[in-house]
Amino acid sequence: MRTERPAWVGTLLGVTQNVGVPIASYLALVALGAAPVWALAGSAAVSAALLGVDRLRGVPLNALGLLVLLRFGLSLALAWLTGDARLLLVKDSVITLVIAAVALASLTWSRPLIARIRADLAPDREAFEARLASDDGLARLHRRLTLAWAVGLTAEACSSIAVALLAPITLAVVVTNLTGPVVIVGLVLWTEWSARRPAASHSR
Repeated sequence: MRTERPAWVGTLLGVTQNVGVPIASYLALVALGAAPVWALAGSAAVSAALLGVDRLRGVPLNALGLLVLLRFGLSLALAWLTGDARLLLVKDSVITLVIAAVALASLTWSRPLIARIRADLAPDREAFEARLASDDGLARLHRRLTLAWAVGLTAEACSSIAVALLAPITLAVVVTNLTGPVVIVGLVLWTEWSARRPAASHSR
């Protein structure tokens, strides 16, 4: 009998592709002698290429994929127009602030942002949506989780903007590329742990 992949596995795989791969690509490009601004743009290009591979394999475009495309387009435009690595670093934090604002706005939707993202990454989207629609407690939990993501992302983005503008460029690149993933992975793990607790209590 086929074992269903846990939802948290899909979530972590998505974060690895959209967060871990760009960091590794940036470090590799810098090691090969690329300027920081083009290394940042190149890391965004690698993410977009992986997204294209997923699309060829029939993987549907989700919220994280749209974010990758937005980051790629803005990175190339800013690298070409300004040649300023600091602006590229600030750009990523501005995108994070926009996501935080969308998360807050989504609290007025029938499905808040975190519920939509978890549905995209769930192995069985229909089952996840059905459980969310039938369990008022689970729906309220996802609203609280979405609010927590908005607060966490806002704090991370503001601190990263300060580092990008004030710290030496090499330190700024390292710090801003570490704080984002650490905060996101922390939020992902906490989200999955929180979401699994109601399911465990219902099974007892």
